[in-house]
Amino acid sequence: MENIIYLDVETTGLDPHKHGIIEMGYIIECRNQVVCEKDFLMRPYPDQAIDPQALAVNNIDLSNPALLDPSYVWKHLLVDLTKHARLDFCAYRANFDWEFLEEFWKRNSQQKITSIFTGRVLDPRSLLHHMHTWGLIELDNYKLVTAAEAFGIPLFQAHCALADIQCTRDLYHKLKKFFLEGASPLDTNKPDPKVNLKDEDFSDLLQRIK
Repeated sequence: MENIIYLDVETTGLDPHKHGIIEMGYIIECRNQVVCEKDFLMRPYPDQAIDPQALAVNNIDLSNPALLDPSYVWKHLLVDLTKHARLDFCAYRANFDWEFLEEFWKRNSQQKITSIFTGRVLDPRSLLHHMHTWGLIELDNYKLVTAAEAFGIPLFQAHCALADIQCTRDLYHKLKKFFLEGASPLDTNKPDPKVNLKDEDFSDLLQRIK
């Protein structure tokens, strides 16, 4: 049974080598049980660039005196990670969050990031792309908010790190349940015309992959 950290970051831009993390939300799950759930609003490092367009998306005010120092966030993150070492990493558009986490890690630790993580990166968005290619699903786009609506998953505030990662975890478990048990991940009480998917399609796929 895997141990997973679901992690989402909001940033000052798109380049992990230039820009910084200003919000980090994560959920740690062991044996399918949530053992840790935290969210931190934080200042970027002084040398990190700030793109006003990014701030317009995440709506984080960098003049807010309540923003935490990144060293404080690092200490709390490290304590939580070392309690549950050898974690798989899960995020929506996971490469983005993973690369920012890697840069944050390098600034704070000489230890290799692989000492904590397994190296397995899980991404529900990638799985949805596979399902699209297989002809099982077709959405207008594959943004998290669109996938959440199609699968009947509440997303209380897009571009809020903790809300995004709670939604990502719910989506991951819906898709996992389908592939392990054949249960439709869609919200069957809210049929969505953008989704070309039927229960018999799931049965056919399961028979083909067994």
